[in-house]
Amino acid sequence: MGGVAALLIEVDGGEVTALPDMPEEKFYHMCGAVPSTSGGVDIVVAGGDDDSSVNVYNMEEGVWRPGPKLPQSVEKACFFFKKKLRSAFIIQKRKLLKIKKSIL
Repeated sequence: MGGVAALLIEVDGGEVTALPDMPEEKFYHMCGAVPSTSGGVDIVVAGGDDDSSVNVYNMEEGVWRPGPKLPQSVEKACFFFKKKLRSAFIIQKRKLLKIKKSIL
């Protein structure tokens, strides 16, 4: 399924920007920002209701690309990036998943 709306909301100014449609529909997913390999920002949208897929939006290029599959479906979780470790983490209930930046 394609054509799923994605919006970027700037916290400081409250500006809402429409992004290109996400490649697939997701429910109960999580998202977060990570540094891109070019020094900019990638937005990672991961997991969801019975979903282990990951999509990555590159802010500089304005395009979506597939990310690494998660080892299991993850929903209603928290996503964060630890710069010092160059890794992203997903916390769901009592589980912690680590995604190395090199594979994003």
